[in-house]
Amino acid sequence: MKYKTLLVSLFVSLGIYAQDTFTMSSPDEQTKVTLSLSTSLSTIAVTHQEAEMLAPSQIGMEVEGVCGSAWKQTAKPKLYTETVVPPVYHRDTITTAYREMVCANRSWKLIVRAYNEGVAYRWVYMGKKRAKVMNEIVRYRFSDDPAGFYPYVRLEGDWNTQFQTSHENYYTRTNLSQLRTDHLLFTPVLVERERGFKTLLMEADLRHYAGMYLLHDSATNALVGRFAPIPDSVKQGAVRFFVREDVITRKDYIAMIEPKQALPWRVIGVSNSDTQLADNNLVYLLAKPNQLTETDWIQPGKVAWDWWCNWNLTGVDFEAGINTETYKYYIDFASRYGLEYVILDEGWAMPKQNDLLKVVPEIDLQALVDYGREKNVRLILWAGYCPFVSDMENTVAHYAKMGIAGFKIDFLDRDDQPMVDFVERAAALTAKYHMVIDYHGIYQPTGIQRTYPNVLNFEGVFGMEQLRKQKYLDQMNYDVTIPYIRLAAGPADYTQGAMRNGTQESFHFSQIEPMSQGTRCHQLAEYVVFFAPLTMLCDAPTMYEKEDECTRAIAAVPTTWDETKILDGKVGEYIVTARRKGDTWYIGALTNWTARDLTIDLSQLVGSNVSRGSSVSRDSRTSRISRAPLTCSIELFRDGANAHRNATDYKHEQIIYHLSTYPVHLAPGGGCLMIVNAKK
Repeated sequence: MKYKTLLVSLFVSLGIYAQDTFTMSSPDEQTKVTLSLSTSLSTIAVTHQEAEMLAPSQIGMEVEGVCGSAWKQTAKPKLYTETVVPPVYHRDTITTAYREMVCANRSWKLIVRAYNEGVAYRWVYMGKKRAKVMNEIVRYRFSDDPAGFYPYVRLEGDWNTQFQTSHENYYTRTNLSQLRTDHLLFTPVLVERERGFKTLLMEADLRHYAGMYLLHDSATNALVGRFAPIPDSVKQGAVRFFVREDVITRKDYIAMIEPKQALPWRVIGVSNSDTQLADNNLVYLLAKPNQLTETDWIQPGKVAWDWWCNWNLTGVDFEAGINTETYKYYIDFASRYGLEYVILDEGWAMPKQNDLLKVVPEIDLQALVDYGREKNVRLILWAGYCPFVSDMENTVAHYAKMGIAGFKIDFLDRDDQPMVDFVERAAALTAKYHMVIDYHGIYQPTGIQRTYPNVLNFEGVFGMEQLRKQKYLDQMNYDVTIPYIRLAAGPADYTQGAMRNGTQESFHFSQIEPMSQGTRCHQLAEYVVFFAPLTMLCDAPTMYEKEDECTRAIAAVPTTWDETKILDGKVGEYIVTARRKGDTWYIGALTNWTARDLTIDLSQLVGSNVSRGSSVSRDSRTSRISRAPLTCSIELFRDGANAHRNATDYKHEQIIYHLSTYPVHLAPGGGCLMIVNAKK
């Protein structure tokens, strides 16, 4: 692409211009970042314990009318400590430290931070006028040909087609050199390094800008940043129950930025173990802090969900479907099990219209709100992007006044600058009316959940709904991959909870009576392993009522936590996650299609009666807990002896236990759920 105006050019020989080089280490001195700056070419490199995590990689900005100039270091590396108390997260306190340095020239600041968990950098535009960003240079390089976990955009076609994606797909595990050069990757991307180390490429604090994709450049064997240009023309059309929007043409620039605007953080997460990888807080920490003065009204919780099971109630005296009687049954079910919400998914508003104020005649929405209020259950409404954005203020104000708790906003399917702006505008507007949001058909979280904690969950995950849509999937491998990659970016609305469960041989595809791959206990364990402040129960109420024991277990698992530990695991194979709420630890273990015998180290959790207010010393990576003789009570849901043949087979046990480790067998596609309390 050629520009008539002057741009900052980074594609020149490294030896032509003098460079200033700056280095900085993380607080634990294990990770080092090296920054080389010049008027024309800048690079960043990262090592961890002297192992290469990122080779010298080109970074820079191409902005209309903005020239390069000499750099100077305006703030030498300085150590900062920070304590964050999130209103909604998987730990009640995050204590972290980082070193930061700042370099500047006539047009830009470049801020670089080194945490124990990785490195991040961002550009801050210092010009005095609005400017067009033609491109941002991100060229991640590695001196070898690393294997990694690479998620392709699912859509085939030209760049404009690929830019219209919901960020849902499996991970392709391959070497960098084997990646396609005509197909975008979405982030996070995981790259394997020497000695078992790993590099996790993410972005954070994406605001008023375009999201970043990565593309393999075969000439340099690098991952190059690609950004969706601003839409120039769009077309709306009716699909199923709703109207969706497609971009037809795009402009020749990716963003219009303002003076003093900070661009997104580019994050290079580092780990020397997979368990550290699955407990990375950088995206949350790098986001703009909470903008809400009050958060007590925000209520995380569980949701009885209608769409996945196709409204398929049995044994009732009315025709189940999108009608008042069905949703009253859902409300009754939620109330009995202590679920906070019921969602009305697509179909409650008049189909194929851009007007969410028109409700189908089969539903008396106000009557349902009032009925739910009596039962202590609130309603969330599904909303397509097009009808929601067409009349946002009136729609939100109307349903807030009615008593609706929030919206599940779907089919955004883009992360160009206008769509990113919408995500923040919708978050701020719903917060104004004390409503929560679950974003679907969206890019991965980049921290908006910290800035506006009423944003409780995101899709951007290849979740359980896919098993209602497609025959040939390997969901078990995916389930033990996303905790290390996708969930590092933030919560995921995976929509688990199936009561029909299939082995690798018995699983079959059905849109009417859908089922999960893997065992019943795999489904139960996902409520611990997959962090989700707003968590769906995907199956039908009448299915859950037949499986009362499992349903009560699901209902008892919290959705936010005081502490999180990853006890064991390996990317793509298995994971053991422990989360604490008050004095109780919940442990979830998952495996792929390989059966496993695991030993769970309880002494990490209940060597003493750890609770809020206990004397616990923590740093950013580990919790150090004093040890004492172990006696604890365990409630255990584990795979049954025949779960390898019948995936619904499980065993429920109550145990008083006196040893520091607990052995557990996971069937193929299996899992276990443990609820552990130390006994005084």
